[in-house]
Amino acid sequence: MTVIKAIILGMVQGLTEFLPISSSGHLLLLERILKSKFDIDFLLYLHLGTTLALIFFFFNLIKEEVKRKNIFLFLKIVVALIPIIPISFFFKEKVEMIFENFNYLPYFFLISSFLIFFTKYQREKFFDLNYGQALIIGIFQTLGIFPGISRSGATIAGALYLGIEKGISFNFSFLLGIPTIIGANIWEFHKKAELLFSSVYLSGFFASFIFGLLSLYLLKKLVYQRRFYYFGYYLFLIFIILLIDNLKILDIF
Repeated sequence: MTVIKAIILGMVQGLTEFLPISSSGHLLLLERILKSKFDIDFLLYLHLGTTLALIFFFFNLIKEEVKRKNIFLFLKIVVALIPIIPISFFFKEKVEMIFENFNYLPYFFLISSFLIFFTKYQREKFFDLNYGQALIIGIFQTLGIFPGISRSGATIAGALYLGIEKGISFNFSFLLGIPTIIGANIWEFHKKAELLFSSVYLSGFFASFIFGLLSLYLLKKLVYQRRFYYFGYYLFLIFIILLIDNLKILDIF
């Protein structure tokens, strides 16, 4: 892999990790188009870059909540994490089988498209969330284990469907994402004996970090402007393209 290719993949990971369009789905698409499997060690570096971007973006908010000793917020995050734990452990092999079968991907993009588009018709009712709502948002988060369904997209959509105010929906989605994403990274990194430092890996890491930050700023702006549902159009377009792919149109690449 060249540095240029690493930067491009880092850009894709950074943009799709937080925008509600599914980074896993887009990486599978790239593997299909490029006709090659990506190095798992390199993908871990990309995820590490976006994780750092997430922590950097929300650092002041986390610091403020810790200073306020907002134990209730952190308890709600714990409650929201409950659904993802058994699914991650007991259905891991089945999910991996789905990742191996590209034919499922367009339909997960379609589900994600509808999930996000119909937030257009939701209105704010609550300016805080309770433990029951946190649990429901956690259930929405479990959808993000499937390729083509974005974790952030599912959780923000879930919060908006519950009538949670848009700013709280955005913040809670990503505060919930921090332990989820860090936990997934730790699970993968513990299998490695050492970290590899090379210009290729580091290029991908910094690209995913920078574009991860950009995607967070962009998504926050669109959520606050009530334009979150726009991503539903994009995801539906991807669904259509993948259906056409059954005719082998992507083989031209």
